[in-house]
Amino acid sequence: MENRRNPVVLNWLTILSIFAAAIYFSLQLVAYSDVRARLQVGTSVEGIPVGGLTQQEARDKLNQIYSRPVEVYFQDAIIHIDPASFSFRVDLDAIFAVVETFRSDTNFWVGFWAYLWNQQPGAVDVEISIDYDRRQLEDVLTGINELYAVRPGEARGNAETINFEAGAPGLNIDTFSSIEVIDMALRQPSNRRAYLTLAEGEIVAPTQVTIGDFVQEYVAQLGFQGLLSMMIINLETGEELPIQSDVAMSGMEMMTLPMAITAMRRAGPELPADLQAALEKSIQRNTIEDANTVLTLLGGGDPALGSVLVTQTMQQLGLQSTFMIGAYGQEGQAPEIQTPANSRIDINTGPDSWRQTTAREITWLMANISMCADHNGGTLRLVYPQAFTPDSCTQILELFKLDRIGTLIEAGVPPQFPISHRHGLEISTYGDVAIVDSPGGAYALGIFIWRPEALDWNIHSTMMSDISRAVYGFYND
Repeated sequence: MENRRNPVVLNWLTILSIFAAAIYFSLQLVAYSDVRARLQVGTSVEGIPVGGLTQQEARDKLNQIYSRPVEVYFQDAIIHIDPASFSFRVDLDAIFAVVETFRSDTNFWVGFWAYLWNQQPGAVDVEISIDYDRRQLEDVLTGINELYAVRPGEARGNAETINFEAGAPGLNIDTFSSIEVIDMALRQPSNRRAYLTLAEGEIVAPTQVTIGDFVQEYVAQLGFQGLLSMMIINLETGEELPIQSDVAMSGMEMMTLPMAITAMRRAGPELPADLQAALEKSIQRNTIEDANTVLTLLGGGDPALGSVLVTQTMQQLGLQSTFMIGAYGQEGQAPEIQTPANSRIDINTGPDSWRQTTAREITWLMANISMCADHNGGTLRLVYPQAFTPDSCTQILELFKLDRIGTLIEAGVPPQFPISHRHGLEISTYGDVAIVDSPGGAYALGIFIWRPEALDWNIHSTMMSDISRAVYGFYND
């Protein structure tokens, strides 16, 4: 009997084992199916583990991480940029298309067999795929640059060294290279930082306005208690810099310039020998007698008539504040002539009533002689086309190269560049006007200084020379 029951027991044990194995197999198959429905274990995106997650869970995780602001640096300033501001998104479809290839490449039953034996698949790291609107990012950087850009420093004159210094260059975002480093930061799940690439902006070079600022600073530093009247004309661009240039000043010996222009107007296009010789002596020797000789020749023997002709010439050229009444050396009060310059009530230098001009007008005269000589242009050519030719204007410029004094404007220009100029001196007024044809550009410069009491030659002639040297440096440094 016992021998009969043993096979039955064995059969049931076998059936139970098969049934248990089937149940175990089914459970393992269900478990593997759940695992296979999720992302493959060991899968990561840019180092972010997503294995074992559903695709939606992985999408949510990646979106949360990559939507964090990017920290950018403009020098020491920290700015946070919201990726949404330039339509940033992680291209999840592209990422999971790659992820799915690793799972689909493995046969279901091969994978199930490895699962049963607890064999883990190899680690897989997928590169991030992102997209954003580059133009919008450029706009974001433009806005940051407007707030944080370092403006270029202003060019300025140095009153101690008598020269000009360009301003420090500004700093601006280099948009192209900055987008490249931001792009790298956007791909990082952590440490989302980018140092903006900065480029130096243009250096602000000194301008003629800089000269004006320097002159004011320099005069103030000297403690000059008087008036500086000055005019610069850039002969290449026509740009002007006036500093109190419309104040009536004594004409002094500087009126030789209007006299020479009147002489050329009357006799041009070439000066007669006697007028040429008289002008040369007047410029070289700087005496009343020589100046009056010129006026006498202009007036046909009458110096007073000569001075009238000078004034008429100035008026025909449109200069309302430059005039002469009579010869040099006359005593007493001249007949009153009202001009825009001497009618001012805010500034009065007590100019010589016999002959007056302004920094603007005397400099304009010099500039027009140069324009006539070098470019066959200017007002002299328009008003007196027969008398004023390039050759006749060059003749006038050569005349005023004879005014060699080694100081005032002349002292501010290197000696290898002789200038055409005319100076004048009174107890309380110094003046000089010149054409400087320098390597860095040609310019006309007129300077007057005045104060109520007597000027100090050592101090105030040097002051004019320093201003001249600064202007020369502006054009040539």
